[in-house]
Amino acid sequence: MKTTNSPLANNNKFKLRIVFITLALLLLIFGSITQSKYNPAKWMTYRDFDVPGQKNFINYLNPGVKDVSSKQKYQFTDKHITLLLIVLFFFFPLMFFLRIVRDIDFKLHLYRYLTQWLTFVVARLGIFRITGVCPIKRSGLGVFPFINCQSCELATGACALGTFQMSMLNHTLPLALIGKLILVGILSGRLICGWICPYGFLSDIFDKIPGKRINISLKFSYIKYVFLIVFVISSLSYLFRNNVKHLFYCSYICAAGFYYGVLEYALTTGLKAVISEFPLIHYMLVCHFVMGILIIVGSIKLGGRFFCKYICPLGTFYGLFNKTALFRLKLNNNKCTGCKRCISVCPMKISILNKSHLSRSSCILCGRCEKICPTKKIEYSFGLSKQKTLINKPSPVRG
Repeated sequence: MKTTNSPLANNNKFKLRIVFITLALLLLIFGSITQSKYNPAKWMTYRDFDVPGQKNFINYLNPGVKDVSSKQKYQFTDKHITLLLIVLFFFFPLMFFLRIVRDIDFKLHLYRYLTQWLTFVVARLGIFRITGVCPIKRSGLGVFPFINCQSCELATGACALGTFQMSMLNHTLPLALIGKLILVGILSGRLICGWICPYGFLSDIFDKIPGKRINISLKFSYIKYVFLIVFVISSLSYLFRNNVKHLFYCSYICAAGFYYGVLEYALTTGLKAVISEFPLIHYMLVCHFVMGILIIVGSIKLGGRFFCKYICPLGTFYGLFNKTALFRLKLNNNKCTGCKRCISVCPMKISILNKSHLSRSSCILCGRCEKICPTKKIEYSFGLSKQKTLINKPSPVRG
């Protein structure tokens, strides 16, 4: 008789899930009560672009510089309906089209494409504020559990990584945010990356760029922990420092900050400031543009999820919970035929059959392997306890 899952291991994972859920809820409750007067909405917008004359965090332009973004005040009397219609009925549909084009499994994954696209749209509904239709604040929807640069004028919610760093910059440990991230991690692991994250949506579009892919060892993805450690250490250092001019991760590494913030800023409202008061040779802008180009090159050569697999600190953090998350992919080893179709469709270029830490922590639970498996060996599972112990009963002895 062969037992594939140890009851002791199942029991330990059950206890671990309870511990993480309890810890997350305690941090959420305690942080909300003890830090109730601490309102991150005041700085969630990165020193608030929408207040005239206030210093702009993204480039630290002083008040008075000819920067449309930091000088304008939304009065909601002059409505730009044409711009609103272009974004709603051309740009947003175009992004959805780019997401589904060249996908042979369109019918199987339409629901995931829709959730990704809808999150992308909701996170960019600041277009209603910009066009003077509705006063939606950049941080009106709070802190998102994914990366979403609120320096973009289209933003409606704050980035979890940016908020964490800004809290440290304000010498406050964001207990409620930490509890929220732990809770999301233990509930879903990296499901956020595969189903909700707007940058993941953009990454899947990058994955459609034609080009010969380079296969490198999975061990190279250990570098993601280096970025996570650098992010944590640099953030903690802000607790003991004053007059910090730039957040290290946001200013020099984050791809979302480039595509969702700096690029739009430099090409639109901040164009005059970039040309006159803020030369293009400035090291921070150069770093952002270089990182943006490297991400595109990496996406073409190593796959669209290059940033997610090797860099993103938030995805790396969520990946630590993949093994114990309540929502997970479970395997039935008795059904595997060894066809390896699951490997061929994986956007993270991993094998769900490989139970190593790197494979488990990199899985974004997109479900491509679950849909393509001919024997239905792979399936989604949700619950506090792991799948039931599978026992291969011995064949009856015929005398």
